[in-house]
Amino acid sequence: MRSLLVLLPFLVACGVCAYLLEEQAKTARQLNTINALEDQVTLLRTEVQSLRSRFEGQSDPFKQTSNLPVVAKSTTSEQNQNETPIREISFTADSGLKDDPFLGKADAPFNLIMFTSFQCKTCGEFFKNTFPKIREDLTAQGKVKFILRDFPLESHLYGKTAAQAASCAGEQGKYWEMAEILYAHDTAVSEGRVSSLSTKIKELDQKKFSRCMKTSRYQSEIAKDIEAGMSLGIKGLPSFFLGTKAADQDYQGVFIRGAQPYEVFAAEIDEQKNNK
Repeated sequence: MRSLLVLLPFLVACGVCAYLLEEQAKTARQLNTINALEDQVTLLRTEVQSLRSRFEGQSDPFKQTSNLPVVAKSTTSEQNQNETPIREISFTADSGLKDDPFLGKADAPFNLIMFTSFQCKTCGEFFKNTFPKIREDLTAQGKVKFILRDFPLESHLYGKTAAQAASCAGEQGKYWEMAEILYAHDTAVSEGRVSSLSTKIKELDQKKFSRCMKTSRYQSEIAKDIEAGMSLGIKGLPSFFLGTKAADQDYQGVFIRGAQPYEVFAAEIDEQKNNK
């Protein structure tokens, strides 16, 4: 009993020491976390300052310089559901249509125009699941000229940037490769990491691509696409025109709303053929 009384102060002291050591270790871990966070904040501040210095005095490539609309308005899905998925339509081609990228024969009997945004998930799903069959069965066979027009909605903060990236890659013959990459990495596009995706195309000259991205050369083209889409009454993405073109640049056919399956497009082509 006496030995226990002698050891008691020692045991208490050991317990106190263990507690103090644990508290000290906990404090050290907290300090390390705080220091790490402070380092990240400092790094972010440095990057922001670097970007600010880099772009200071430069003009905004996407700043509106005319009365053309540069941001497409979007509507609610409920409003879009009240629209007819397919309706007859006719229009005269605007000046921007001739400059849009296309696949297939230039004089193919049918034209399929897709209004899209690289920040549109549904558009990306269409491009992945339906477009390959359209390309193989219709475009490659000379039946359809597939044209892509940019229509970034106001909620697509990096839609115009992505559209320019595809066009800049197109200067090196890599438009459709870049388009496929942008659609496949919609999260990166939504986070603004557009230019970095170009490195996935090994044959692309990154210096030329970077110089192109710093210009405003595609601002007018994107604005013309948006204006054309708005004149057709587009309220959601993706949207399509499928029909024929007369010699006087008049287009006649149907407006197709939404990411319809391949069979819808094929059936509509057959119906238009039979009605001629």
